[in-house]
Amino acid sequence: MPRQLRIEYSGAIYHVMNRGDRREMIFEDDFDRQRFVTTLGVKGSVLALQGGEGGFALVWRTIEG
Repeated sequence: MPRQLRIEYSGAIYHVMNRGDRREMIFEDDFDRQRFVTTLGVKGSVLALQGGEGGFALVWRTIEG
């Protein structure tokens, strides 16, 4: 059974986590990490990003208005 769709609204804050295949690193360097943050910035703003062993966690806010 698929999960229900998230409720989306302007100014919403999301906590997002992801892990690479077999816990492989997702970001190879700071350039990769910055490109990821810039891409998300098109639809909102990254409030915090933590990368670790094969994964990341971030707090992201959607654009208001």
